[in-house]
Amino acid sequence: MVIKGLWAHWQMQGGEANRVELPPAPTGPQKADEMHDDACLSDTERVILLTAIRRAAG
Repeated sequence: MVIKGLWAHWQMQGGEANRVELPPAPTGPQKADEMHDDACLSDTERVILLTAIRRAAG
């Protein structure tokens, strides 16, 4: 979740990295075991909240 600033997220799809820009919003696009990269794009302070929820198998 991006709280303040602008964050970028690159997701691997078909061997290519696709960049997604993330403004402040309640959710972000990261699935378990997915190759990715992240970076801050803001010139000012940025705040993110990162959580991990492990789902039961089955």
